Amino acid sequence: MGYLNIMKGKWIQHQKMMIYSYASCFAAVTLRLWLPILNIVVGNFETAYLIVAWWCRIPNLIIAYFMNKKTDYAGPSTETYA
Repeated sequence: MGYLNIMKGKWIQHQKMMIYSYASCFAAVTLRLWLPILNIVVGNFETAYLIVAWWCRIPNLIIAYFMNKKTDYAGPSTETYA
């Protein structure tokens, strides 16, 4: 979506999709931060990994949502720059 938006000249929508893309990619880092902690708390690596596999994405996407919401001061933009 980010690529299609930039090709259509929709800069703001492109920026928002790239924030979501970064949040999804950063989930790998979040997983590596949470896995050792959760492994100690749960005491079982397999269970900890199953939990953290989802847990690493959700907070990142929520933060991305609020970052994008913050830029919606004038509502969704449909203007293009050509």
